[in-house]
Amino acid sequence: MGKEFTTEKAVKICTFNGIDVYRIATEKFKTSSIHFFFEDDLSRERVTLNALLPAVMRRGSASHPTFRDISMELEKLYGASFDCGVAKKGERHIIYFSIEFLSRQFIPEPIDTFNAAFNLLYDIITKPVLENGCFRDDYVAQEKENLRCLSRAE
Repeated sequence: MGKEFTTEKAVKICTFNGIDVYRIATEKFKTSSIHFFFEDDLSRERVTLNALLPAVMRRGSASHPTFRDISMELEKLYGASFDCGVAKKGERHIIYFSIEFLSRQFIPEPIDTFNAAFNLLYDIITKPVLENGCFRDDYVAQEKENLRCLSRAE
């Protein structure tokens, strides 16, 4: 008797502003996750900017202007977790944003956790908190200092 394996397929569900969106549906896990990946050339001129971008963007969005506001929204999603950063893959930089949340079937209330999580992540990516059309100076300065401290520690 062999084990039966099921394979999930990535299904392209739409293209938005030149970005392909795929969904892999499975019932195997208690949590679901959404990931956005953006790639850029790994060049000396872009390394710091690519590292700084997700660090500043994680600080807030138009609807959730502070990290505390984002944290409160994650708590409403039963302790969802949010992460973003940058990784090196060959000669490319991959900037990523992700959220992991409890699947709907494990929640006592009729909440559409997928749409709520997607909307939060989409808001963080597409509507960052701005002042006069730019990232907040205090957020940028703090994240630059965090990057300096990290580079000194390595």
